[in-house]
Amino acid sequence: MPMPWREKPAHAGFAPDDVATWLPIPSWAGQFSVESQELSPRSVLCRVKELLMLRRELAALRRGRITMLSHHPDHLAYLRGDGEDAVLVAVNLSERHQRIAFSGTGRALWSSHATADERDHPAGAVDLAPFEARLFSVTSDKWPVPVTA
Repeated sequence: MPMPWREKPAHAGFAPDDVATWLPIPSWAGQFSVESQELSPRSVLCRVKELLMLRRELAALRRGRITMLSHHPDHLAYLRGDGEDAVLVAVNLSERHQRIAFSGTGRALWSSHATADERDHPAGAVDLAPFEARLFSVTSDKWPVPVTA
């Protein structure tokens, strides 16, 4: 289906209402339109924009090595970056809450699910909602080491 741009027009803003589109646009498409997602800070569009801004700000997300910390059928954790600063990426690949334990701490940067005030975590563990991804800033002297696999 074409990208729905608007919530209300018959063709979700992809084509004028009096033009027949060659691909059908379902009636529910408007709720996922760019127009609708721009109004919701928790939408996929807004989360992707946040990630893109974070990538521009942090060199560790653009270059440097990737060091796997934990890979499991239900979760994934790795460090991205070189030198002094790195970013810890923790991803829950399951439909259940996951706790990934680490030695060390990091400052929460971004979450696919949590709001800014919900992103911090207790030292030594990351609690992730189902299918959540979370990024943390860490320094080389505090790089986390996985405690659980």
